[in-house]
Amino acid sequence: MRYPRRSPRSLLPAAGALAAVLSAGLLAGCSADGSDGVQRAAPGSAQTTLSSGPDGVSYSVEARNVDLALTGATVRLDPASGKASLQFTVANKGPVTEHLGLVTVEGGQAQLNGGPAAEGLLSTAGIRLDSGSSTAFGAPTDVKDPSIVLPSSAVPAVRAAEQKAGGTVPVMLMFGIAGTVNLDVPVRTTATG
Repeated sequence: MRYPRRSPRSLLPAAGALAAVLSAGLLAGCSADGSDGVQRAAPGSAQTTLSSGPDGVSYSVEARNVDLALTGATVRLDPASGKASLQFTVANKGPVTEHLGLVTVEGGQAQLNGGPAAEGLLSTAGIRLDSGSSTAFGAPTDVKDPSIVLPSSAVPAVRAAEQKAGGTVPVMLMFGIAGTVNLDVPVRTTATG
């Protein structure tokens, strides 16, 4: 049986109609004004704040689809184990899930350990930070929170910073959406007892 051959020009109206239907369907769930929670237009520029206090470093960034606030960032040195960890709380007030994918210090890459809660789980993308959640990065011995353990090669620099008044350690955090954040984080000794 032979089928009539159609010219490519006869397919154009059908292809145009199909494209119109598909684009209407795809755009139905999107709003240009951001009422669906995702910003579609980038603001003029990212807005950041940075402050240091007795509780550590605080940093916040607001940009397209990003609204993160880190508070109480400190490097904690445990004299008993000789290990160092980065501790802070991060609030994701943005409209999308964020991930902390990498942390580095002088001496190498830190080890990310996930927690049992959904917003602190570790995946190939990093530690999950759900929209509208606050996640505490605690001590490595705390099993209810995710943690960040600095490499042993970084401990001498941490010890040296601990000996100086106001000593800090440069830390680089890489987020999936917010990008790279560089902080000078104060060192504190974990009390033993």
